[in-house]
Amino acid sequence: MLAATGVCVLGQEFPKAAIAASHVTTLIDDGHDLIFPSLIRVTDHFNQPLAKYYLYTSPHGGADIRLYLADTIAGPWRLHGTVVDAETGRAPHVSSPHAVWDMESDQLLLYVHAPNAQTVYCTSRDGVNFEYGGVCVTRDMISRKIDFQSRSASYARVFRHRIPEYQNEWTMTLTASGKNSNKTVDRCAIVLCTSDDGMKWTVRRTLLDDGNGG
Repeated sequence: MLAATGVCVLGQEFPKAAIAASHVTTLIDDGHDLIFPSLIRVTDHFNQPLAKYYLYTSPHGGADIRLYLADTIAGPWRLHGTVVDAETGRAPHVSSPHAVWDMESDQLLLYVHAPNAQTVYCTSRDGVNFEYGGVCVTRDMISRKIDFQSRSASYARVFRHRIPEYQNEWTMTLTASGKNSNKTVDRCAIVLCTSDDGMKWTVRRTLLDDGNGG
C-alpha cells in the first residue's frame, strides 16, 4: 500500500498523507502489497499523455510493473494496467520500478530488478509501451567490488547527478545482500554505481554496509 505516516526529518514535521493507490484496487490480485512507487510529471515529455502524472509501482513478490494515472499528485489515481511484465523484463520476477527521463535519447528509462540478481532498464517513448533495453548491474559485478558475495542487485534508485571523483552524468544506488566469506553471516550493503549515459554502468563502492549482519 502506498501511504505515508507522520515522520520528522531534520526537525521538519511531515503530516500523514492520503493513500494514493492500494493493491486492493488493482486488476491483478497479488494479495499483498505495492512497493517502490516512482512518480513523474509526463506533460513535460509526451505530446498526448493520458494524464499529467504517471506513477509506476509493483507488488513485492510479483512479476509486473503497473501504471497509475492522475492529473494531480493528490489524485484520484486510477489504474491503467501492466506496462512491464515477465516477458518484457525477461525474468520471472520483475519489481521495484524507477522512472527517469533521458533528455539525450528523448525517452523514458524504467529501471527494474529482473530478477533480484540484476537490475535492468526498459525504454519507452510514451510511458505506456516499453521495450527491454539491457542489463545495468549484476550481483557478480557488485561482488567484485565488495567484501562479500552478493546474491542480489536490486531496488535501484537513479539520478542525474555528477560526482567529481568519477566525472559521471548518472548516479545509482542499489542493494546488495548475501553471505560473508565464511558463508556464516548475512550481509547487506547499499552500493554506489555510476554511468555516462544511464544504460552502461560501473560499480564503484559501498555507501552503507551493515558489516555484522545487523
